[in-house]
Amino acid sequence: MAYRYQIGFLGYGQLTQLAQEVLSELSWPDTEIQVMNCTADTLQACVEQGRRNGCEVFVGGAANAAEFVRQGQGHLVEIPVGDLDYLTALHSALERGRRPAIVLYYRVHLPDMAAYERLLGDPATLLTYEDTQELEEKIAQTDCDIIIGASHAVETAEKLGKAGILLYPGKPSIAQALEDARRLARQLHQEQKNQTILRSIVNNSTFGVMVCNAMGEVILFNRAAQQLTGFSGRDVRGRHIDQIFPTLKTSRFLAGTQEQQDGYHLIQDTMFRCVQTKIQLREESLGVLTTFYMDTRSRKRNLPVSLPESKAQATFADWMACCAGLDGCTRQALQYAHVPLSLTILGEEGSGREWLAQCIHNAAFGENSPYVRINFAAFSSQDAGRLLLGMEQDGRTVESMLEFAQQGTVVLEHLDQAQPQALSCLMDVMRHQRIKHLGGQMAIPLRVRFITLATPEEAQHFSPALRELCGILTLTLPPLREHPADIPALFMRYLRQYTERAEQVPRLSSRMEQLLSFYHWPGNLEELSAVCQRYLYALSMEPSSTVNTRCRLLTNAIGEQALFQSLLLQYPALSPGAAENPGQFQAGVAAAKEILGYGNAALAEKLGLSRTTLWRKLSSGSSS
Repeated sequence: MAYRYQIGFLGYGQLTQLAQEVLSELSWPDTEIQVMNCTADTLQACVEQGRRNGCEVFVGGAANAAEFVRQGQGHLVEIPVGDLDYLTALHSALERGRRPAIVLYYRVHLPDMAAYERLLGDPATLLTYEDTQELEEKIAQTDCDIIIGASHAVETAEKLGKAGILLYPGKPSIAQALEDARRLARQLHQEQKNQTILRSIVNNSTFGVMVCNAMGEVILFNRAAQQLTGFSGRDVRGRHIDQIFPTLKTSRFLAGTQEQQDGYHLIQDTMFRCVQTKIQLREESLGVLTTFYMDTRSRKRNLPVSLPESKAQATFADWMACCAGLDGCTRQALQYAHVPLSLTILGEEGSGREWLAQCIHNAAFGENSPYVRINFAAFSSQDAGRLLLGMEQDGRTVESMLEFAQQGTVVLEHLDQAQPQALSCLMDVMRHQRIKHLGGQMAIPLRVRFITLATPEEAQHFSPALRELCGILTLTLPPLREHPADIPALFMRYLRQYTERAEQVPRLSSRMEQLLSFYHWPGNLEELSAVCQRYLYALSMEPSSTVNTRCRLLTNAIGEQALFQSLLLQYPALSPGAAENPGQFQAGVAAAKEILGYGNAALAEKLGLSRTTLWRKLSSGSSS
């Protein structure tokens, strides 16, 4: 079946009529022209309809063309209007003894009215409009009695009792624009066929193929490359190649004089041979072709160190939306983000240290730059040199994990458990800001930001030298219990994270917010996350969700005994054998009733008191 080119003609009024006359004279069996009557106001809807009907190329006058380009709609051929057309229309109006005004859509290229006045010897007015209402108002208000413009302007003028002259030069220009559009449609279809053939060849290739353009943006990533590397096409296409595969150093290769480079690189826990070849057309650089071949002999399994993350997710916008109570800490972190010195973030486990590290990284380098976490508790002394320094052996290069972070951030964790060999390698790199591969001769400059995460207890085990290398700057992150006002917002953040649809996120009542802020959260954010997941699971099992039901489920998710222990921590006078403090005792009872929902009987049982004793203690507190 022969292919038919689909072209959309965007006209209005007299222009549409002229187009219909031109089409009746054309004989193009391979082309279908769809004529659509529209103005700049209704252009988008018309174009969308045309696309649904198969149109890839459109034809239009100046106003529709200007709006089409502004909206970035695709391919359009504009019906040309030049100085001669303006002068012809003005001359015709002046011959009729009228006062002419040229009326144009405000986005089109405006003519040189001063030059026309010099050539014709008579003045003319130029009016511009943005929408139909403004067009009507300007034509009604002007003292000019003949309107020169596109079909929309002429039709509006005639409706208001004024004469009009259509600016378009006539059928030959319309026919030429349609011919140009048909030629463009042919070219686009041929390109589509070529691309389809190329994709078929590339996607059925047994080795991985990736192509980036001259700016380093990935434009092709075949199925084999996706299967080999573990990256999806959606993850890679359109992004800069150095963000996805920093060890390939493609930008450096593009800028250099080599035509091809061949080397071994660790990607997603697997060693590959990667061949990169420049793509050139005469003297113009078009990009780089990269082919991936798996090196099965050198495949790395169970690497005892975390691999580079594609990007750090968190930003300060997210952080500040949930952690308003950490204003001082946040201001300090924002200042430190742009200082290229090593930073230690101190805080309890789960206090949000890694979250804050991601915010600092993104503020300093951007979300697409390398972000590498290394857990020093997870690898042995035998692995230290290879993983931290890299190695060269038998003509092959195994790059270090630190090299993955060039122009980015390395996050160091559990340094107190690091083997001596690992500490020695790390400290040497941090002192000299360079790496020398084991077995190699050349020193490789390292440009990374080191951020160390540690608890205060872990930091006590650092040697003085290590402490100074890792913490030229130090930031202390308070535990969750020290900014309780932020806990409801943080809990809502987890609710949104664990709920598939935004409209399904359950709300928090004021009592639930009190409950969350009241608990002391010894497990910090990890405990908050776990409680949120338990709460959502329990909520999904409930046939109905009332305010009281949700509060009960949240209490159960935290744990009634855990909440009671938090009560005793905040009000020690409630504990058995505690010194008498009637005021604090009474305040603790009030909190137990308001927040935990205890009555006198339940509270007396929890405190190990008789109801009479509880009543007596409360009475003595009131009388005092």
